[in-house]
Amino acid sequence: MKRREEIEDSIELFDSFEKEFPLLTRDITKTIGLSDHTMEVYYEDGSVGIYDQLLHSFRYIPRKTRQQMTESRWRIELGHKIYRTMMERGLLMSELSDISGISYSSLSRYINGHKSPGSYTLKRIAAALGVEVGYLTDFERYYD
Repeated sequence: MKRREEIEDSIELFDSFEKEFPLLTRDITKTIGLSDHTMEVYYEDGSVGIYDQLLHSFRYIPRKTRQQMTESRWRIELGHKIYRTMMERGLLMSELSDISGISYSSLSRYINGHKSPGSYTLKRIAAALGVEVGYLTDFERYYD
């Protein structure tokens, strides 16, 4: 593992990861900060992990058995990204509903992965969150 001084992102984010997931800090080759609250963790075997300090979560994506992107997986990942971005911005779902003009119940179905928003609706959600649509769908690179 690289020394902490050589890690590309903030020491505070890595320290938080190390406290929450101490067993997952072995065999790391590098880390890359994705935002103030998230980082990618690369392992010697080619696997990737995504640590989210805001949600206190870690998603492990094994390199040898990368999952296929399915419609169901896409809905779940998109919902997670919308929720995480909403939390990062300090917005409640009711506030996002007001800003975007999308009903609270529809937003709930999107966030929980029960339904996919259409392209125009996704654009409205992204605009209300102050991000590009591509930011909300950048999870696709982890899947085949």
